[in-house]
Order: sequence, then structure tokens, then C-alpha cells
Amino acid sequence: MNHNLRYTSGPQWLQEFLLHDRWVLAVAGTHGKTTTASMLAWILEDCGYQPGFLVGGVLGNFGVSARLGESMFFVVEADEYDSAFLTSVQSLSITTRAL
Repeated sequence: MNHNLRYTSGPQWLQEFLLHDRWVLAVAGTHGKTTTASMLAWILEDCGYQPGFLVGGVLGNFGVSARLGESMFFVVEADEYDSAFLTSVQSLSITTRAL
């Protein structure tokens, strides 16, 4: 910031450079985001779509917490931390619990 370099948050960088031309499936809520995102990624994988994903935990069926994927689908755990999810443009949003 002291060198007049542009500051970009992680979610903003993802949107600009990786997700701008993909169908983003965002999972938000108070509980179950990682589990729901994991299940969604696995359903897409089992259907042959090879989705990209970025979640807060290591997905049991994949052994990693993130991958770029081969299809237009990208599953993301929409985190409330620092309003990170506000910079994302979702193609589909899933909320696990709304009060």
C-alpha cells in the first residue's frame, strides 16, 4: 500500500481472475457451509462435471480444499468474514440456515 500498489482482497481477486466466466455456486449460512459445499462439489463430480471448488475444509472425496476444475461450475463456501462474500457474483446461492 505504501508503494501505490492496488490492494485486492482474496474474493475480489478470485472474481476478477478466476471466476468471471464461470457459474459460481455459493453456499452461505450459519452452519453446514463446508458440508453442503462438499456435497454439492461431489454431486457435480459424480455427474461427470469436474467442478472447481474452494471451501474451508478438506473435502473427504477429493483430499484437498480447493481445485480449479475442468467445467464451468465452481463451488465456493461464501464466508461472512469481513463481508468477503459481497464481492462475489453468484450464479446460484444456497443458504443453509436463515433466521
